[in-house]
Amino acid sequence: MHLLRAIIFTGLFLSAAYAVGQDAISPKPDEGYSNECLGLAYRLPDGWKFAKVPQAKAGQTNQKTLFEVKRNSAAESLKLDVLQTPTLKHPNLERLTILFALSLVHVDGANNKITRDAYPVTIAGRSFYRSDLRQGQRAVSLLVTWYRGYAVVAWASADSPQDIEDATSALRPLSFGEDKRTAECFDSTN
Repeated sequence: MHLLRAIIFTGLFLSAAYAVGQDAISPKPDEGYSNECLGLAYRLPDGWKFAKVPQAKAGQTNQKTLFEVKRNSAAESLKLDVLQTPTLKHPNLERLTILFALSLVHVDGANNKITRDAYPVTIAGRSFYRSDLRQGQRAVSLLVTWYRGYAVVAWASADSPQDIEDATSALRPLSFGEDKRTAECFDSTN
């Protein structure tokens, strides 16, 4: 049963990682980001700018890239995705974070490596699990939480492990509304 769950989540993760841009609308450069359906708001930190988010491909409905930000004069970036999970009951958040990290490593085991296993952190008043990785020459931090029935996944990346903290700190201006699902945020009207 655990192997079946791992296979399902690996497949979900890989398809979500491939679908980078589900129904996203890029925020305006000088404004923040807000999503009424999800109850999320984001204020752009000083020195950061919004990046253009590619449009979704037809038929990809389990993942949305909400926004991506980049530091103006550096290689740090942060992307926020929301995933629908295949089950109504959410599995252990630490295990889900581990599965996501392992899935990323599995994509290119020669160049990708987990450098720190999943550990709990608090960001914007919410409990996340974070795992640190190396993806080629880049440092990556994967941060995951459950919110309104969805998995919220942040991807912070930088040129070095020393700079990854700057990239993850760009997530701090994110704010969450009440953790109560109000609508199906993946249908075409939301």
